[in-house]
Amino acid sequence: MLQFTIAPDYSPSNFGTWYLLGDFVRREMNCPIRLNMPGNSDELADTLAGQQDGMAYVNPFSASKLIREQGWIPLLKPACGSDEMVAVCRSHSPYKSLRDIKSGCKISFSDKDMYLIGMRLMEGFDLNEHNTLTFAENSEEAVLSAVFHKRAEIGFLMAETYDNLSDFGKRLFRPIIRSQIDDMHHVMLLHPNSAARAEEVKAAFINLNLSSEGRSILEEFRHSEGFAATEAEEVENMLDLLQTLED
Repeated sequence: MLQFTIAPDYSPSNFGTWYLLGDFVRREMNCPIRLNMPGNSDELADTLAGQQDGMAYVNPFSASKLIREQGWIPLLKPACGSDEMVAVCRSHSPYKSLRDIKSGCKISFSDKDMYLIGMRLMEGFDLNEHNTLTFAENSEEAVLSAVFHKRAEIGFLMAETYDNLSDFGKRLFRPIIRSQIDDMHHVMLLHPNSAARAEEVKAAFINLNLSSEGRSILEEFRHSEGFAATEAEEVENMLDLLQTLED
């Protein structure tokens, strides 16, 4: 049996779709798959700390630690798209852009990547961790809740989370800036104990595009292009960019 851990930053509407994907991979590999769906970032860290085999689909920040500190192997990435950040405020907020943000602003986030991107963008407007108040939530839904209930004035989210809101949800919030980095994306990693199955795992995910069932699953994710193999140099460049954002 192989473990398959999913970072909890996906759209809630895709919860069941991950099980469909896990079942597809199980049949492609002819191997039992145990899907781990942590509910928040703390549970994700605990799950990954105890995982001894299999795969993990995580954001660049988590990938950096797993690759550079624990030897996990990068295998795949989304064939199209990147992890972009959008900063949102309440729809009735006076903020129209980052130029309107003042020191002392309360900022909520759940994804460390989104925090790093957001704070780097704010530096251009003389805002930083020293003159703003930032606090972490356990999920992107909690970030939206904090903004809606005025516990935070701004929330840093994955752009995909905002884009997947219903029309009603979008009417509750206003995006004030969206990043355009292009080089940051989630990564499918393989535990070093499962290194011998690397090509088998790659094929199982790439084969999603080769059957009507697989394409249907990808359509549910709104990622019809599926997965593509990632190169070691490409991943290293992404992790270096992440390090630059942290510095």
